This record gives sequence, C-alpha cells and structure tokens, in this order.
Amino acid sequence: HVEWEYFPRKDEIKFTITTTNTESWTGIGFSDDQKMSQTDAVLGWVEKSGRHFLMDTWIGGYTSPLLDTSQDIYNKTGRIENGATILSFVRKRTSADPRDYSFTDEKCYYMMFPVKGGIFNPVNKKIRKHQAIPNISAQRICIRSCGAGEEITTTPEPPRIGYNVAIKLIQLGQNYQAPAPGSPDFDLLANTVSDGFNRALVKIPGFYKMSVKEFQQESDNVIAKLSLELDEAKLERGRSLEDSQESVVQVLN
Repeated sequence: HVEWEYFPRKDEIKFTITTTNTESWTGIGFSDDQKMSQTDAVLGWVEKSGRHFLMDTWIGGYTSPLLDTSQDIYNKTGRIENGATILSFVRKRTSADPRDYSFTDEKCYYMMFPVKGGIFNPVNKKIRKHQAIPNISAQRICIRSCGAGEEITTTPEPPRIGYNVAIKLIQLGQNYQAPAPGSPDFDLLANTVSDGFNRALVKIPGFYKMSVKEFQQESDNVIAKLSLELDEAKLERGRSLEDSQESVVQVLN
C-alpha cells in the first residue's frame, strides 16, 4: 500500500510504499488517464543486504521505464522490516521537469501501485516487467495546498566538486543528428549515456553522479556535454584535485 503526507511549508509530499513482495521492485505511478503509457513513476527496491535504490522515471509506452535526466526525489530511505519492503521519498508537489506530473490546486492524478513488480538487477538497475497488473485508483487523487504545517528535517548535502566533461559519441549510425532536448530520442540517448558512465565512474572515490546536459552536433559527430559531481568529503585522503581529474580521464578513456 501507499501512504503520503503533505508538508505545506515547503510544499513537499512524502510518499511511503510498503509491499510484502520483497524479491521484486515496487513503487508508485501518477497517471492522467489510468493507462500505463505516459506515466510519471518512482520505482525501487531493497536488496537482501539492506541497500536500497529509488529512481525517478517516465513510462512513455509499454516498454521499460526511462530514467529521468533530472532526479527530483530526495530524502530517500528503504528497509525490509517484518517481512515487508518499505520505501519512502520526498518530492515537491509541483515540478518544472516536464517528465514529472505536478499536483496543483486544480490538477489531480490517478495513482498506480505495482502490487507485485518484476525481477530487478541491482548492478545495472534494469527491471523486468511486473508480475501482476498494478492497482490503479478508481478516482483522481488530489493533493492541494493548505496552511502552514510541520517541516521535514533534512540533512544538508555534503560539499561537492563539479566537472564539465565533453565526450565524442561514436557508432550512432550514419547521418545521426544530435536530438533536441525534451524529445524522446534525447531522453533515450541521455539515459543510455548516463547509465553507461555512471556504472564506469563508480570506480572514482567520492563519485556522486554523472548527468547529460546537452548534445551538440559538430560536423558528422555528436558531442555529449556532461556534468560530473564528486562528494568532496569522500575523496581519498591526501589525494589532490589534479589526481582525481586524471582518474576521471583514465576511466573515460
């Protein structure tokens, strides 16, 4: 089942998802028409080791969910307790991300709950199709603004070091053109690039995330402009910034 709390002072919503199917992924989806296609979804799981994972996704059709370029969920938690997987996250009620549905005082959405998701791969973060049809609310759910209330206590993010990285993409096909931001082709290529580099860059001490900012066309080549973030406190003790930058280059090469 799913529970949610609204915190008006910061206009945030905290969702808590509970399922007894601990071997599969779970989550929650927001739909404008009770159909799986064109659904804003947050999916995740908890491994047997206790490590949890949550991702902000968009389901464009009856295919695998696409990871949002902008991950607009935070204060993520996960655990297995009394034979149940319990996941929680916080998101803003409204969002500037076109892949996130915004709850407003006028706009409400149907909610989807995957009672029994499919198998998940904790390494590459890929998921299989759900094993049971998700439950869908019979009516639209409204989360409207109200007066001041209690705030969620948040943990300040650690200081981070940022790098701008440009990568030439090859073997994209003859006459391939850089996709426009916001297009399905952009999301597909951005997800592919981000997923590949995020898996490679976990070798770097303090790695936080790599995200795609844009694609540029240069003659017959497509250049990916990326943003790399490292947690400063987790960098190896005594390691200089130049050494870290050299490691980044080695991994990318």
